[in-house]
Amino acid sequence: MALIRLLVLLLKPSSYKTLWHALRTEPWRLILINLVLRVSGKERSSRIEIAEKLYYPKLLRQERRQRNKRLKSWMGGARCKITLLHLSNQDTRDELLSLLHPLELQCLDYQWIGLQQDGSFSMRDLSRFKHAETDWLLIVYGQVVLSKGAVMCLLDTMSASSANAMYGNHDHLVDGKRRYPQLKPPWDIYHYRHQNYIGKLLLVDPQIAFQQIKAMEHLDTISLYSFWLCMLQDLSPVAHLQDVLYHDLHPVPALDAHRGDDRGHLLEHLRHHKLSATVYDTNVPGLFGMRYESKRSLTVEIIIPYRDAPELLETCVSTLLSYTEYPHFRVCLCDNDSTDPLVISYVRELCGQRENFRYLKVPGEFNYSRINNVAVMSSDADAVLLLNNDTEIIESGWLDQMVALLECEDIGAVGAKLLYPDRTIQHAGVILGIGNGAGHVFLGYPEDDPGYMNRLLCHQQYPAVTGACLLTLRELFISLGGLDEQRFPIDFNDVDYCLRVGGKGLKSCLSQAKAIHHESKSRGVGKIPDQHFSINSFRERAFIGLYRQLLR
Repeated sequence: MALIRLLVLLLKPSSYKTLWHALRTEPWRLILINLVLRVSGKERSSRIEIAEKLYYPKLLRQERRQRNKRLKSWMGGARCKITLLHLSNQDTRDELLSLLHPLELQCLDYQWIGLQQDGSFSMRDLSRFKHAETDWLLIVYGQVVLSKGAVMCLLDTMSASSANAMYGNHDHLVDGKRRYPQLKPPWDIYHYRHQNYIGKLLLVDPQIAFQQIKAMEHLDTISLYSFWLCMLQDLSPVAHLQDVLYHDLHPVPALDAHRGDDRGHLLEHLRHHKLSATVYDTNVPGLFGMRYESKRSLTVEIIIPYRDAPELLETCVSTLLSYTEYPHFRVCLCDNDSTDPLVISYVRELCGQRENFRYLKVPGEFNYSRINNVAVMSSDADAVLLLNNDTEIIESGWLDQMVALLECEDIGAVGAKLLYPDRTIQHAGVILGIGNGAGHVFLGYPEDDPGYMNRLLCHQQYPAVTGACLLTLRELFISLGGLDEQRFPIDFNDVDYCLRVGGKGLKSCLSQAKAIHHESKSRGVGKIPDQHFSINSFRERAFIGLYRQLLR
């Protein structure tokens, strides 16, 4: 059966073009992953397992080389003193520290605090250490084993960092083998509110930690999720170390189920930050669902460029009107040399009947950046939403969800989760480095798939979000010069804009609002959407040249 699948794959006329594109743009390991999946017919969830087998050994080899380098620099003796607080059911000091080098053990002052039956711990016990004299406080939770060189790695990184706290990656020990690497994203409070993704280890400045512990003394017991939330909510910066710092002894990755008071701590945290949200349980233990509530303080103009294609525009507009509950919105229909009498008649009738619709003619060669820039400059709304005419709104409250995030003072751009017509993921965030530039994550995953480490179920920051549905403040858009009409007239303009937003100290955030994007799916598994480049394109070279340092 596998041989038949391989022959069918190779005999497809489109396969040669797909393979040639992949050979020019993708690492050979990714090509192998895609080929194995398509030949075997396995479910997409096995992608992570195959990627783990192909990539993780390479990461482990790099880890060993780095550890040996650090060990040589440590031969002069221990660097500083660390108080290690081990929060666990049992005092398993020997097991926890079994892989550390003697020089690392010299740094540690080990302390053990027992857990309650539900996995929480006593704040009264923690407060006993508030006067401890130490350079750093290392808090470790549960049955884990610190990895070889973990202490050296933490201290060397902290010595060159301005961070006040640091966490790292981990994996699981299964029958003595390292499996299921949990490679975590950077610190993101929007993501953490959903789940404890940083894990069971945190290195923190002791003075700051003891201040936070003192502020929590009124609590009897607290879960790890709530403890990290209270500890880190006002702490900046928090660093993510990309090394594996510990091995979890649980054989399968799983979050600890939320305690009854975790929701209360989260709601109190939201009130502290003057935010309002509906918090609900999901079918994933330890994962909160959230729906941020908008103050409805912003006027939003939705900008829809189009050229002919009346059926696409009508679907986009009719579903927008059916599902948009946000009261303060208007629509700008940007005509780029349409000649189809059906679309001309439809737009004329629409703008004549609805006061919140306007028509804007932007003639000339198609330049997505220029069309949107002209529309934004002619608008007086507080915020603008760039929306492709081939999108279809599928749920109510979508705009409220996006506006609620944009109302947060640290967010500059908000994107939506976009689906193909078959309800698989087309866009759930953009990261750098895919295909030598930038691309969409979780491409082709089922709509209800939680994604790697449940990331498809969470609001979170990304380097960029797609311009097919992008909300941003109008003043910010104008201050940044809008989309780059010269370098990126069609593609990369969204990524470039979001990176410039990041340069202002603001975040690009993925919301949980959903829409369908009627974009072609004939790209094959793992291939990058058309709006993000082919290897020979001038715009790709311009993008790589402009952001070379970020892509390294």
